[in-house]
Amino acid sequence: PALYQHLTACEYLSITQRIKNLPRNDIDRVLNLVELSANKYGVIAQFSLGMKQRLAIANALLGAPELLVLDEPTNGLDPQGMLDTRELLKSLPEKTGCTVFVSSHLLSEVERMVSHVAIINAGEIVLQNSLQNLINVEGQLTVSCAQLSLAHTVLSTANFHCITNSSGELLVSGITQAQCAQVHHLLSQH
Repeated sequence: PALYQHLTACEYLSITQRIKNLPRNDIDRVLNLVELSANKYGVIAQFSLGMKQRLAIANALLGAPELLVLDEPTNGLDPQGMLDTRELLKSLPEKTGCTVFVSSHLLSEVERMVSHVAIINAGEIVLQNSLQNLINVEGQLTVSCAQLSLAHTVLSTANFHCITNSSGELLVSGITQAQCAQVHHLLSQH
C-alpha cells in the first residue's frame, strides 16, 4: 500500500476522516477492527508490511462502506501476514456488514478466505457459485504423460473412469477438485 511513511497511523487515517467529514471516533473503530489500536501513534515507516496492509484496509473501512473491493490483498506478505490478513477479511462481513470482493489469481489464497467465487475470463463471469459447490462439482481432468497406458491402468484400478482421446491424452471424467490431488498422487507413485 502507498502510505505516508512519516505519519502515524492516526494522522494518516485522519486525512480520510476529514475528507469524508466523519466523526473522529471512526478512526478508533477501524483501528480496532484491524487490530492496530496499540499502534495508533506508531510511525508508519516502522510498520511491517502486514501492518501497513491492515492500515490500508482500515483506511478503506472509514465511513463503513457496504462494499470493499481488494486486489491481491495478501500479495508480498510473509506467511503470518497472509494468515492475519485472511482472518481479518473473513471476519469483516460479520463485524461490519460489509461485503468483501477479493480479486486474486492465487486460487489457494482465495479458497482459504471466501464463501463464494466468480471466475472472470476476458471481463466476463464464466462461473459463479459457492466455494463448497465449486469444490464438489464433478468435471473432467485431462492427463498428458509419457506412459499413457500405465496411467490408464493405474487410474482404472483406482476406480476412476478414463478414456484416451485422439490427441493421445487421458480423460478422467466424473472427478471433483478434491480428487485431482488423489489422481496426481497415484500417477506420481507409479
